[in-house]
Amino acid sequence: MSADFTVRIEIPPIHLHLHSVAESSILAAILDLKEIIMASNTELTAKLDAVAVQQQKTIGEIAALQGTVTDLRQSVVDLQAVIAAGGEPPPELVAAVDKVASLAQQVDDAIPDAPPPV
Repeated sequence: MSADFTVRIEIPPIHLHLHSVAESSILAAILDLKEIIMASNTELTAKLDAVAVQQQKTIGEIAALQGTVTDLRQSVVDLQAVIAAGGEPPPELVAAVDKVASLAQQVDDAIPDAPPPV
């Protein structure tokens, strides 16, 4: 049975134009589009899952960096204490401690602070 009507479906990059065609052809075209849409949803879901895994990895890496910064800060404090206890340190040692302290601050500034525990 054919009808006298027009159906136009656009799903980029798919364009489907049906003019006065049998209902079975329209249904077949709709089923084909459904398969394409379902495949696209599956692909997008897989991509989102991959991004979620990547974000979890990033969170772990940031946490590890925050621990490194804490350790680096403590090393700077320890070195400053050694310098303070030992009298007049060599200028090279003072410069090295200042450089490490500056680098520790730069790393700390680059990493967002962890949210406070709730």
